[in-house]
Amino acid sequence: MADPGLISAAAFCGLANPASFWSSLREIGLSPADRIAFPDHMRYDRDTIARLLALHGALVTTEKDWINLGSGAPAGIFWLKIQVEMDDEEAFLRVVAPRGAELRQNLETRIE
Repeated sequence: MADPGLISAAAFCGLANPASFWSSLREIGLSPADRIAFPDHMRYDRDTIARLLALHGALVTTEKDWINLGSGAPAGIFWLKIQVEMDDEEAFLRVVAPRGAELRQNLETRIE
């Protein structure tokens, strides 16, 4: 990892499957000093985050959890931004697009 401040960082997340986040961290070469899994859709309180920061100095989390921290999130928290890439986007769209049109039509019918 390029930033030496992340060497002792702990990772936390509020996901239904935290193992996917831990795996993503391993894939980019980050081995967190601690891994803290909160319940899915966790609403974090400032005291909990402050205690984790005091203990570890830096934290790594998901982009979703960063957003859940709110606008007053303290410094020292980094988040992992994930991008989706598809091997065959055209094939995916051929399968999904017809279903999308059906869903839009159902929604429009309900609104009327």
